[in-house]
Amino acid sequence: MKVKFYFSSTKIKESDIIIDSYKLTEIYHNNLQMAANSVQLTIPFDTDIANNLKAYGDVNVKTEIIDGNKKIFVGFLRKDFNFKKTQRNQPISLEIVSPSILLNNEVGEQKTFIKKTAAEIVQYLLKRAGLAYKPIHQLHSKTITLCILEEKDKIHDIIQQLCFELGYAFDFDNNGFFIINPLFEIPNTSTITKEFDGTNILDSITVTKKEEECNSVEAKWKEIEYLENTLIFSDTQKGNDKDKCIIEIEPNSFIFGKEENYIKYDSTEGNILLVTEITKQDIKKDDGISWNIENCGRQGLLKAKNTTNTKKYIKQFDVYGNAYIKKADNITKTTKGNKTKEYEIQYLDNEIDVRELVKNINSYYSYADYTIKLKSKQNYPVGSFVKVSENGMGTVFARVVKKQTLLNRAYDYELEAVSEYTPAEIKSRSYRDSI
Repeated sequence: MKVKFYFSSTKIKESDIIIDSYKLTEIYHNNLQMAANSVQLTIPFDTDIANNLKAYGDVNVKTEIIDGNKKIFVGFLRKDFNFKKTQRNQPISLEIVSPSILLNNEVGEQKTFIKKTAAEIVQYLLKRAGLAYKPIHQLHSKTITLCILEEKDKIHDIIQQLCFELGYAFDFDNNGFFIINPLFEIPNTSTITKEFDGTNILDSITVTKKEEECNSVEAKWKEIEYLENTLIFSDTQKGNDKDKCIIEIEPNSFIFGKEENYIKYDSTEGNILLVTEITKQDIKKDDGISWNIENCGRQGLLKAKNTTNTKKYIKQFDVYGNAYIKKADNITKTTKGNKTKEYEIQYLDNEIDVRELVKNINSYYSYADYTIKLKSKQNYPVGSFVKVSENGMGTVFARVVKKQTLLNRAYDYELEAVSEYTPAEIKSRSYRDSI
């Protein structure tokens, strides 16, 4: 097994891996959210590689773990590593993390998606992060009414929230391509054939029952309505019974004393998220005032100037447009229990979808209080559903949510229950046995 470093397109270095140091950690999800997979390893000291690690210490260095012609892991070097020298240079300790590290970048521009599929939004964000992708078929079936990205938004946060609301956690495959993992698709237990039992569990098994974390889920979400030719701005400053507003402009001067002014859209129908078009302007103004309003999505750019040598006035200033409007917040929740987890829904905007998400989250927490840790030589992929049974400990169906691979050793597994735990049979004791 080897590790390959792509310091640049022309500077590619390769090294053996010290086998006993290798640890691959794969995580299916962490509390229903994405968690980065990683590899910890040590390589023999090599002067050329050490110098390149120092020279490219601030660069995202693509790195591959390969076994023959097979890629085991593709990611990027974490930008901290360890050199140690005693009488001679010691092996170099490194960590490689999944390509998700590149998603910590900001979007870098404002972007609006109107009635686009979730796949189109995610693919745009992956491209902004500099990551390759393949078609994400599951995300093509869901259309998002409105998604507005700001320049400073974190790419990771948007993708994570969008995937979560659609019932997925994201990950990257062995070739470094973006993939999604279903969070709530649990098979019928009668179809689960993989098993951990007394024949393949090594050392010990630990079953942990936590105090119930959540027995009720509450989601706050917004209904988005598209209104045409609706009032999006109305100035009422200094208005009276005769005039809706009175705005004074000095001779040969700009309105409000500035060449460019932004008017913030507002509506009695709700919070304006986006104006797609200005359809009408009801303006009562004196002659000699030049006038222009440009739609900028959530505000308008106003340019107005008194081009005469006398004061001029504006006595009505109403603007109409086609707009996406957020209605009052809706609350969808389960009625059971008093340990409530609250979620702010950003992309789903209809009750059917939100109710399904709330139901699925609540179902997850009804079983997730049981976790299992064990070692086994059996190699099951992360995300696998298995039956866990051990003499004297009972039976539970569970999903592998974390797996650590250490070469030439057993696999370390962590699982979460997806069914009720069935205790081992308790043999009744007779009165005679108890005395």
